[in-house]
Amino acid sequence: MMRAPVPSVPRLIGAIAALGLLVGLSACSGKGDSATEGTLPDLDSALGGSGGDRDTGYSFQPDTFDGGGLDQQPNNTLRLQHVGGLSLSPLGGPYQAAVGDLVVEEFIDSDNDQPWCWVVYAMTGEVVEDERADGCVTCDFVFDIEFYVNQDGGLRPEEGAVPIDTGGNFDEDDVVETNGREDCMSPEMPEDGERWLMGWSEDEGTLYLEYYGSGIWLPWYEGELAFDQISFSWIDEFGFVVPPEEEED
Repeated sequence: MMRAPVPSVPRLIGAIAALGLLVGLSACSGKGDSATEGTLPDLDSALGGSGGDRDTGYSFQPDTFDGGGLDQQPNNTLRLQHVGGLSLSPLGGPYQAAVGDLVVEEFIDSDNDQPWCWVVYAMTGEVVEDERADGCVTCDFVFDIEFYVNQDGGLRPEEGAVPIDTGGNFDEDDVVETNGREDCMSPEMPEDGERWLMGWSEDEGTLYLEYYGSGIWLPWYEGELAFDQISFSWIDEFGFVVPPEEEED
């Protein structure tokens, strides 16, 4: 494939310099009254050729790349959803402790009636005021948070379901079986009893995580602080291959 000629930078700069030289000579010669003397060349000529010239120095072969069918819409998607909150105390600060929860849910094709996994954590922590907090330079405060798994898969009530008794039990038609933590696709989920250093940055509206003792602080959840409560979340969607159902013997 041929392309139209494009002047190189040195040729273009040389042409501009030549134009300036011609203007200077015309002004100094005192013969600028003549309609024919001191006339500047047209732009095409100054740039090194007529509009019909072609640069034959470059050509490109046709693009024959074959993606092999990789660039396709997935048959299914999986929505990953982390939603949680922390209650800070004492009220009004400066804060010293935090308690809260984190709910991890994953849904096939963003359908709340097709949950893939379901994990509920309790969270509790105390403020960190030593050198461990120094690495999060934008954090207003840092907590050492411990996670406890309160619900690891099992029968998840469908949205809007109402318990049938005071014990919190649901009708069997209002629950659906879900996978637990080991089958979740969400990355970096805490284990039961695991501790994370997490810091809150009010200016950025971000809950940071100190990544596994590395000293590197990563923005982990977007959030909002209001009335001593931090609400935070992360929601995203990815292509997903639904595993085939196991045949019963």
